[in-house]
Amino acid sequence: NPFIPSKNSVLPIANPAPVLRRAFALPKGRRIAKARLHLSAAGNVTFTVNGDPITVDGERATTGRTNVPRLLTDQSTYDRTVLYDTFDVTELLHAGRENVVAAELGRGWYGVTTPQEWYWQLAPYAGQPRLRAKLVVTCTDGSTTTLITDKDWLSADGPTTFDSVYSGEKYDARRAEELGEWRSAGYRTGRDWRPATVLIPPGSCSGPSPEYHGALPATTIPDGFRPAVVRAHEAEPVLVGKTLRPVSLTETAPGSGTWVLDYGQILTGLVRLQLTGIRPDKEGLALRIRGGNRIVAGDGTAASPLSVEEENFQHDANLQTHYYTLGKRSTQTWEQQFSHFGFRYLEVMNLEAVLGRAPDLKRDADLLTVGVARSGFARTGTFTTDNALLNRLQRNLEWAEQNNLVQKPTDTPSREKNGWTGDAMASSESESLTWDVNAVLTNYLRHFPDTQISTGQLPMFVPVAKGGYGYDRTPGWNATWKAVPAWDSA
Repeated sequence: NPFIPSKNSVLPIANPAPVLRRAFALPKGRRIAKARLHLSAAGNVTFTVNGDPITVDGERATTGRTNVPRLLTDQSTYDRTVLYDTFDVTELLHAGRENVVAAELGRGWYGVTTPQEWYWQLAPYAGQPRLRAKLVVTCTDGSTTTLITDKDWLSADGPTTFDSVYSGEKYDARRAEELGEWRSAGYRTGRDWRPATVLIPPGSCSGPSPEYHGALPATTIPDGFRPAVVRAHEAEPVLVGKTLRPVSLTETAPGSGTWVLDYGQILTGLVRLQLTGIRPDKEGLALRIRGGNRIVAGDGTAASPLSVEEENFQHDANLQTHYYTLGKRSTQTWEQQFSHFGFRYLEVMNLEAVLGRAPDLKRDADLLTVGVARSGFARTGTFTTDNALLNRLQRNLEWAEQNNLVQKPTDTPSREKNGWTGDAMASSESESLTWDVNAVLTNYLRHFPDTQISTGQLPMFVPVAKGGYGYDRTPGWNATWKAVPAWDSA
């Protein structure tokens, strides 16, 4: 319909996730000695070099993409600090040929638009996602080629039409098919592509007597503006260490057309969809995929359908819900990029219409899989006994700790995803006995000074949208600064 805009016109308002690319040539007759990518974003970014994702070990992505960092870059208090990571991309570049670096930007914690209890949508720095990157290629003869983010990059609206750390993502495979292999060398940009907009850096005009009030402009630096400090990220990026398939597949009631997939364990993860054998006439159909922790009602009969819990009492929008609109290709794949879910069950609507049949657990084992995600720290300790109950309790504890260590210590990976300081303090000692969480906790503790306001108060969770939720003038959760031995180890 030409009268309906392509951008999301229903609140919460948000533009599609932009895609960016930059083609460049490296000198002929020279060998690459090393190449380093320094990558920062206000929001989330997925980044590729010549179509290959960047990795934490400098090697090409493994089959399970276990070495590919997710949800870059980690959250920070964006009016004070923006983090950057450095990656070895030597193996991904081609000497003497055209190369392409490409990125897709999600809103992350910088541009939250979905209203919720913690006022992230009202953060003083909130705005459109933005990327800062610097690629330095050093040749064996000592010469260097440097590439930075500037107006020479090209941008277009991507296939992710909406994303929210709380609500989930909307993905239109038709748009992906229109764009084609935009991350690869030799790609011809069409009329959809335009020079990238150079935005102001994250920062703030706050102070005792600010010269500028209101939302920050996008491209003009206002009077009294102070850019955020760009600091090296000290913790490991989020990684996917294992992939889970559903252990059961159940219709909520006979003929309901709504199916519940059980993954056997409450987890924090990224949903991956893999469709095969799709007919072209299915183009435009949409799947609705919602995550929840429990079955809270029903016995699976027509009179009492199964119901997956929806903890949506703190948001004015959908919670943990994806929408995937089909393209015309026979094989289609999609993976959650700009959010993470905490759940055990996925409730899927319209699945039979898409497949043209009822789903089958064995036949469709790889249809909807989940990559278990957490910050990429190593295990340092184990605990086992000859008592099955104690071993199960330990296993539950380890799952709970990992589920709540995605970028920062949290109290729940589903409805809140906030770094409550008292919760983090209470669990830190147990975590440090099993995992090498020193870097994660070090990164977390550095958020405390950034969130301190002029009265000296610290908030109840960090990072935080300063001045709003979490400053209660009481020595409660905010009294956890350097309070326990595990903090000292960090």
